[in-house]
Amino acid sequence: MDNPVIQTDLAQILNKLDGKIDRIDDRLGRLEIGQVEIKGEIKALDERLSGQIKTLDERLSGEIKALDAKTEQLIKYKY
Repeated sequence: MDNPVIQTDLAQILNKLDGKIDRIDDRLGRLEIGQVEIKGEIKALDERLSGQIKTLDERLSGEIKALDAKTEQLIKYKY
């Protein structure tokens, strides 16, 4: 059995590969842009949530202090 001879145009193959690489590069660029956008959104949400947690913590601390003061007054009043 003889091995068949395959003739192809190397320029065609390289052009196809180049086109595919360009498409992959384009998709990768869009992916990187999307990743940066997501990171920005996560950072903004984190800052917003941190602010809300801090506000809630301060509010609860104030209420606890007020409750402590009232409790101390009640204890002093009874004794």
